[in-house]
Amino acid sequence: MSLYRGAAFVVVKTYRQRPGWVDEEIFIQDLLNLFIDKVDRGVKPQVRVNAKNTPQLYDFNNEDTHYLWGLVTVLDNEYHILTVKLSRVKAGQETYDNAQLLFNVDSELMVRDWLQRPVFDPYASIWHNEVAKYAHQFDDGGRALSDHIIHHADKRAEDIVYGFSLLRNQLHRPLTLRALSARCFWGDSKFLDKREVLVRELLPSLSVNIIIRPLLINVYIPERFSHVLFIENQDSFLQLVANARRCVALQGCALVYSAGFRGSSSRVRTPQAAVFSHLTAFKDHDRERFEKWWFCNGETIPCFFWGDMDFAGMAILAALKKTFSNIQAWQCGYDAMQKYYHSGVHHKPSSTGRQRQKDPEVTGCEYADNVLLPLIRATGEFLDQEVVDAGELIVS
Repeated sequence: MSLYRGAAFVVVKTYRQRPGWVDEEIFIQDLLNLFIDKVDRGVKPQVRVNAKNTPQLYDFNNEDTHYLWGLVTVLDNEYHILTVKLSRVKAGQETYDNAQLLFNVDSELMVRDWLQRPVFDPYASIWHNEVAKYAHQFDDGGRALSDHIIHHADKRAEDIVYGFSLLRNQLHRPLTLRALSARCFWGDSKFLDKREVLVRELLPSLSVNIIIRPLLINVYIPERFSHVLFIENQDSFLQLVANARRCVALQGCALVYSAGFRGSSSRVRTPQAAVFSHLTAFKDHDRERFEKWWFCNGETIPCFFWGDMDFAGMAILAALKKTFSNIQAWQCGYDAMQKYYHSGVHHKPSSTGRQRQKDPEVTGCEYADNVLLPLIRATGEFLDQEVVDAGELIVS
């Protein structure tokens, strides 16, 4: 806009206000910073959506992956900061898999204003100088680190790059990523959680020493079990374990605590990727039979999922189906929940901070897609599975 002062015009540049979710979501900040980094280096500002470049969109232990992708589309459709070009995907893949994100250079100054990054970024200059200082510590000469400028609220560029320079000495022996992170980055075991790919690019020769952190799976296995039930929430899981021998609906049922999205991890059925914690005495034969099925070396066993009546619960079912292809919603448990639901026992998503949950649209389970999801959509309200007592789970 222009302001008239006497005989002179003063031009004041204004930009659209930075939306609150830019401050809330580190993923969006990282993505916008990545585009500006590329502009500063004279590299074409575009990003391919994959597990390497956008790992947060592939963290399926986090129920917000679709919410984060929704924010990316808002950057395209509403703010015109970028253009999303989707790729053709196969069944079971995320719609955004391998999509290309093209930065709109006309929005550069607005994004810099949002991020408080001037055209000349002294932080970037310091970062690149520090990487050059420690280039000899990395197999790639620090190229990957130069391409991934990291900002931290409490640390300088020098501190962060120095932490990465310590990786080589630590990785001469096997370590988990959490232990490696704590020893190199100020005792912070989670600093490298989303940066494993970066570590492997910097030190491919030593990456073999990164110990894959196994998933801890809590299970209850009865004698001569015939089917498996995944349970979303801990209280419901423990209650069913305690009542398994008395509950008609649980006869012959092995129980698995899925802990949200943990059971949907793509590697959970890979040997050495899962460690089982048994909540009951078991016979070797039943344990071996369960593990053979789990690791895809045995018979096909029917399996089911029971969780909250909300979009996140249905998304867990959809995610599990990618790993356990024959899994279905457990009708016995959901029928018991529907009795409460139809009597008016349910709550608004906003009352429990779940308003960001995204409708999964389809789960691949006929009962969930034709009964549960339409009911949730019709009312727009949720119900947690803990409302059901184990004594109610009887065969009608």
